[in-house]
Amino acid sequence: MNIVIISAMSDEGKDLDCEGSPYEGFTGLYANVDDIVIGEILKFRHILYKYSLFVNVVVNEHSLDETTGIHTIKTNDGTIVFEELDYGKKKTKKKINSTLYMGARLGRHSFDPTAQPNRYLLSQGKYPTKIYASDLPPWYVFGYLYKRHGYISAKGVKHLWYKPNYLIDNHYLKYDYLFVSYDEPIIPVKSDNNFSWFEGYEHCLSGGIIVDFIEAVEKYSDYDVTEIKKELERKKEWYYRQREE
Repeated sequence: MNIVIISAMSDEGKDLDCEGSPYEGFTGLYANVDDIVIGEILKFRHILYKYSLFVNVVVNEHSLDETTGIHTIKTNDGTIVFEELDYGKKKTKKKINSTLYMGARLGRHSFDPTAQPNRYLLSQGKYPTKIYASDLPPWYVFGYLYKRHGYISAKGVKHLWYKPNYLIDNHYLKYDYLFVSYDEPIIPVKSDNNFSWFEGYEHCLSGGIIVDFIEAVEKYSDYDVTEIKKELERKKEWYYRQREE
């Protein structure tokens, strides 16, 4: 469910904290929420951050204004009111055909609330859409890429090239690269100054998203990732050996 928070007040009349967030409070925050069940935990997630669960609250009471689509949640700490963005709108099948959707425009600071105020995703990090994160099929992998948080498709992958870094040992995958192509073969090249890189790829991943993406490719694409998984395991073993020394 795509929502915008109208207010979040404690029983003492103070704004509830938004710990771990770039925002000072909840008001105006765009987020996704799971099903609302009395007695269970409700998680508010900003679409740009996989692990920023801005608040986990146990729902004591829940009411919905069926005219406006406004929800009121009473918790042990206070009351949260939010508007369901798509409430009452006719659901239509959205055209989702880009391999990359970003929550903030490439080239802008990802915390800038003016970059994409309605929190629709941007195709290829550039082009406006009417797509929310919750609209994406399960083969879109969330993670940190291009210095932003976004979603990359693990379906239809035709070629991969994993380039591990065994020189820098203070991070597991931060300096590794995974090159992704949905069409052309990935070809290693060398520049005139002997710098090695690749051609034919559409996206280049680094960091922890590599593992999640490989697992998703194994599930959703007709591509054998056996050797890459073996190399990832070798890299992990090497990394922990270095840490022990």
